[in-house]
Amino acid sequence: MKHQKQWDLAPKLVILVGLCILIAMLAQTAIVAHAGQAVGAPPPPNTPYFTSTTTTLASGQSVDKYSINGPSKRPVAFAAEGVAAILPATAKTLIVPAFDWVFGCSSVSASMIAGYYDRNGYPNIYTGPGNGGVMPLDNSTVWGTWSDGVTTYPDNPLIASHNGVDGRTTNGSIDDYWIEYGSSAPDPYITGSWTQHTWGTSIGDYMKTSQSAYGNTDGSTNFYTWTTSAAQLTCADMVSNSIDTLDGTYGRKLFYQARGYTVTDCFNQKTDDNGGGFTFALYKAQIDAGHPVLLNLAGHSIVGVGYDDAANTVYVHDTWDHVNHSMTWGGSYAGMQLLSVSVVNLQGTTPNLVPTPQKPTGTITDTTPTYQWTKVAGATQYRYQLYKGTTLVYTKVVTSGACTTACTNTLTTPLAYAAYKWHVQALVSGVWRPYSAYKTFTVAKASTKPKAGLWGNGGWNSFNVTANQASVSNFAIVISVSGCGTYKITHSLASIVSNKFAFSGAYYATGTFTTTLAAHGTTGLNGFPIAGCGNVSTGGAVAWSSTWRSAGQPTTATLDTAQVTVEPALPGTDAITVEQIEP
Repeated sequence: MKHQKQWDLAPKLVILVGLCILIAMLAQTAIVAHAGQAVGAPPPPNTPYFTSTTTTLASGQSVDKYSINGPSKRPVAFAAEGVAAILPATAKTLIVPAFDWVFGCSSVSASMIAGYYDRNGYPNIYTGPGNGGVMPLDNSTVWGTWSDGVTTYPDNPLIASHNGVDGRTTNGSIDDYWIEYGSSAPDPYITGSWTQHTWGTSIGDYMKTSQSAYGNTDGSTNFYTWTTSAAQLTCADMVSNSIDTLDGTYGRKLFYQARGYTVTDCFNQKTDDNGGGFTFALYKAQIDAGHPVLLNLAGHSIVGVGYDDAANTVYVHDTWDHVNHSMTWGGSYAGMQLLSVSVVNLQGTTPNLVPTPQKPTGTITDTTPTYQWTKVAGATQYRYQLYKGTTLVYTKVVTSGACTTACTNTLTTPLAYAAYKWHVQALVSGVWRPYSAYKTFTVAKASTKPKAGLWGNGGWNSFNVTANQASVSNFAIVISVSGCGTYKITHSLASIVSNKFAFSGAYYATGTFTTTLAAHGTTGLNGFPIAGCGNVSTGGAVAWSSTWRSAGQPTTATLDTAQVTVEPALPGTDAITVEQIEP
């Protein structure tokens, strides 16, 4: 009977073991699904703004190519997301430029990050004439707009160069590659049979945005990620698998290298909501290290500029306006799911937390000068100190409201005439960061000496004030002698004493500087000998007046000796030159 019972239990045990294995497999599947989209799940659906293509590489591995061609305007159905995010006290954000859509959302997003670096220690990223050579925080007032005949877009040379913009006089990205949004026709330089421009200043060129030669429609950019691996697809992987010339992230690397900088981290990676390994914690680490992050959605590229831990909130710039917006990590924005990140970091990219004092500096005459220093990303307050020698004159704390492209503050208490030094520090994340190096300046009384350079009245009288403001040189008058010609007669040198000078003799003159820029006096000839004309007189003193004209000083000229008479003098003293300028 026991044997019979054991044989009866065996089928039940087999069934029980099988059920346990099945439950374990289902539990494992549930764990994977909970962590993110399961490996092997179908890719996001294609839309007018997004295409996903899976390709098997020569290595046998497969990659997903995301072609992103985000709309130039916010979709009407998501207009409510256009409201600026209200940042709580717990939010951490970087001060990143916000640019409007042109040429392609991915290039715009990449340029916002490049502009951030330009403003934070990497000044060779943008070197054009706009905004004093520093990328602005938005493009609203700098470069204007243009139209392709269908849509009007802003110009922004960091995104895409354009003939006639920012000092450019030859074709650029817009001229060579753009037809209209979504166009798949060959680029204008191809159909027009001209040579495309040389890349150098625009990040969109290197990302291959809008370039038909790389299979991109106008506005689109490609990004590659591993299909079944959650790992990073690094820029080195792209090279070894011959997809580097097609990938927007690798193009970002090429741009920074072209601008003279060294790239460290460089990769694409799917986010954890899409079966990838890039998590909210990794995103926060990038922001904490001072790196904005390019986020790729299923149909748009945006820039992550900050976060709030309270609800896994991500703050973004979306290419459609100039304010911060918010989304939930792993969620969607404008109806488009978060898919991946594009990370390109520069060597030493931790933002400089020490502001640089800019002015006052040197010798100034303003006793209530304006203090100016560079803005620090994330700073909420600044504190500067002024010293006279080793004595602290004052300490001043100002908020970040004192900053636009730079920070300024003016005190109304006059300073004494003396030498000073000052330095400044920033409050970032609630911590006062180190003080800057000192900037020195001296407050001096305004000079009453005449300004060095060329003086004249636009007519018959001119002279120079020497560079040391101690002498008048080349004091010249032009006179016409009846029946003899027109002559320029020049005294070479006279000292300025108490803002006055004088020449004596047959060619005499007096002068008084009434301001640093104006002078008047008298001059004349009294029996002054001119070869071929006899002794010439002006019949008394003639009044003259002159004003400062330019900073130039005279150069030694070779004169026609046949028409010049020189009354010699000892070195460093006055001499008289007579030059016939008309017969």
